[in-house]
Amino acid sequence: MTEVEILLSVDAGQSPPHTVTIFMDDRDPDPRARWRTRLLVVLAVLLAGGAIALGATWGRKALGPLALLLLGAGMAVVGATPTAPEVDPTPQKRQVMVVTETGLIVRGDWGVKTWRFEELNDIIAGVDAERRPLLELRDKDGTRYRLRCSGFRCWRRAQQAVTPRLTA
Repeated sequence: MTEVEILLSVDAGQSPPHTVTIFMDDRDPDPRARWRTRLLVVLAVLLAGGAIALGATWGRKALGPLALLLLGAGMAVVGATPTAPEVDPTPQKRQVMVVTETGLIVRGDWGVKTWRFEELNDIIAGVDAERRPLLELRDKDGTRYRLRCSGFRCWRRAQQAVTPRLTA
């Protein structure tokens, strides 16, 4: 199969035999966002419970503090609610790396690039200055190519798929 046929079959959702398909824009779930959501839910429950207890105990005498507790609970609920992602009006092809038996096919922002394993010297996983994961491919002649990954999952999968074929 040619590179174009392989990319067309990957776009159709069918990975050709003896290939590994890695979508470079597969995002890892952010553990900090999950903890933040859980913390805000707990805070909303505590504030609402405090408002109920205050209302049951003091009644109409505590309307000011009661309103503040309910306002805080409402803000915590709104903060814990996930937002809808923005829809991009221009359809774009997903960034993908296809590891075949003989080489790599990468479709990125700059187009399609192919490497044969005998041309490559090394693949290094790292991070850039903003702590975003990236892969660096090094040719035999010393040229470096940096591939941006959006998550560490694709970073590890790509390194695990390519490294054994480079040493062989």
